[in-house]
Amino acid sequence: MHRCSGFAVGFSLMVCASFVACGIGAYLWARALGTSRTAGLLAGTIYSVAPMRFGHYMHLEILWTQWIPLAFWACRRLVDVGDARGAAALGTFVTLQALSGLYAFIFLVTTIPVYLAAIVWFERWRPNRRTIAYVAL
Repeated sequence: MHRCSGFAVGFSLMVCASFVACGIGAYLWARALGTSRTAGLLAGTIYSVAPMRFGHYMHLEILWTQWIPLAFWACRRLVDVGDARGAAALGTFVTLQALSGLYAFIFLVTTIPVYLAAIVWFERWRPNRRTIAYVAL
């Protein structure tokens, strides 16, 4: 009889949870962009089962990237609503990504300004001083 250690069970649960969490994060971001539920489900499915993820079962820091679409979802909320909750969510998700994996964190903090600049440029978004203060915090 084969016995699994608690570590192996916990690790396996974390791997499985990463697929679900990534799918939920991508779904929420797609919905925030105004897509249909079907498109959101498709986005979540594609992000959660991307081929790159299957080659990295042993690297939880690569699998736990659900914070990336959630950070972009928070950016979208910040743009649409401009409240402290959106800024707090953005800070929380960026921090959680830093704690989950530094490589993805570096990618995230370099793409968020590009994402916000694209919104400023293409959507003609002009943040007010309060929103800028929230982002600065």
